[in-house]
Amino acid sequence: MKNQNGGIIPETLTEKSRAGKVDLITLPRNITGTNCGNCAYFKNDFCYHVRVRLSVNDRMCCALWDATGTIRNF
Repeated sequence: MKNQNGGIIPETLTEKSRAGKVDLITLPRNITGTNCGNCAYFKNDFCYHVRVRLSVNDRMCCALWDATGTIRNF
């Protein structure tokens, strides 16, 4: 099931807990850029990060987003 902005809604308590722990959000419709669709852990509408492991789409993003070439100055 999807919410009003097109993000997938976690269904079970376990899914909701995992989503909350990584701050999995649905982006507003007018926002583009960093999202699950261009994350290194995204494949076939699923996040394979060990802490997420949920169905996701390109309307969503979490605190664990990563991609080749990302620079973290810390």
